[in-house]
Amino acid sequence: MHAQPVHTHVELEQVIPFYQPIYALKAKTVVRYECLARLLNAQQQVILPNEFLYIIEKHDDRVDMTSRILELSQAYCKPRQMSWSVNLFASDLQDAELVNSLQRICTDSSKGLCGIEIHFAYIKDYLPQLRLLLTRIPHLHITVDEIEECTDTLKGVIASGIHAIKIKGELIKRFASNEHGRQVIADFREHCQTHQCALIAEHIEDQETLDAVQALGIEYGQGFYLSHPVPKVFAVHSD
Repeated sequence: MHAQPVHTHVELEQVIPFYQPIYALKAKTVVRYECLARLLNAQQQVILPNEFLYIIEKHDDRVDMTSRILELSQAYCKPRQMSWSVNLFASDLQDAELVNSLQRICTDSSKGLCGIEIHFAYIKDYLPQLRLLLTRIPHLHITVDEIEECTDTLKGVIASGIHAIKIKGELIKRFASNEHGRQVIADFREHCQTHQCALIAEHIEDQETLDAVQALGIEYGQGFYLSHPVPKVFAVHSD
């Protein structure tokens, strides 16, 4: 049964993290978990972000929601030694209290366990803040996601010191269909290796996309075809 959409108000106490794994595809092991915000309504039905995030943004509760997901994820993942990342809004990078919380949590964790993900569309304006974060919080793992094009700007982001990038599966599937596209991915794969940046295929939704990802030599993948987000992780295989 599909949950009823949210129209007017969201209680932040109802927003919790669900955990979606990122896999090392050849080894079929989990290397990291993305902590995704989900809303549980009064009937304990799961409501997806596209049905409630606009209300969070309308009431300017983005930082509060991120802080909640950050704290809950750390409380769940730390004792299990899970590598984990939360998604940040662009505005989160400018909130001093949130950044302080992030520094406290990451300092209290093993190196690389605590991480953030930020949309590629924000990078042009916020790359200096990310560099400052890396200087201030050296244990922080940074992933840039939702990449829809492979450009020189992306190469600069990879060289900036971030730890991973996520390229959309549909884009990879298109690249796999022609020689030029295959060479583009090969170049970016080499660039990532040079700068010790993991190349991850995200939104893998079917076998065709997974086949394209593996044919291009991409080592890491994430998507509903591999695993749906879950509220509890029953077997931890993080590196």
